[in-house]
This record gives sequence, C-alpha cells and structure tokens, in this order.
Amino acid sequence: RDFPGTVRGLADFLEIPASDDTISKTAGASSLSSMKAAHAKRTQELEAMGGAGKKNHIRKGEMGSWRNDMDGSLLVEFDAVHKAKTAHHDLKYNFDFGDP
Repeated sequence: RDFPGTVRGLADFLEIPASDDTISKTAGASSLSSMKAAHAKRTQELEAMGGAGKKNHIRKGEMGSWRNDMDGSLLVEFDAVHKAKTAHHDLKYNFDFGDP
C-alpha cells in the first residue's frame, strides 16, 4: 500500500496544503512502530516522575485483535450502540475486516 499517497489524498481532500516533506513525516510518525516508540518514551518519562504509564495502550496492530480484549456483554453493547448511532447513515462497517 502507498501510505504516503493516502496521507496526500487526505490532505488534498481536506484542502490542507502540505509539502512532500510534511506528508513523509506525517506518514512516518503515523506508523505503528513510531507510535509504539513514542508511547514507550512517554511512559518512561511519566514513570521517572513517579507517574504511571499505560503499558498496553498500543498493542499488536493487528486488524480485529481488539475483540480479544472485548467480549461478552461489553461486545454486544458496543455493537448495539454502534448500530443505533450509525443506522441513519446507511453505512455497513465490518470491524473484523473480512471475518465472516
């Protein structure tokens, strides 16, 4: 996939002028590895000051893996609220990206 091209398309759609360098930096900073590194650094800084970080905030980065942490009645409630709030848009969204 062309992630920088996607970022460029989004910037163009939103009519945000952005140089190729800005697009490249935005795409790079948006990668899972960059976000994990930034979060780990911030967690270390918080802990050094006596605070508490959220160690599992950024997880595997696998599509649909969030359902492993959300099951039972919470998952049923999430699905119901999502359907109720988006029904008027007539959009279909598959949270599992291809799962049956």
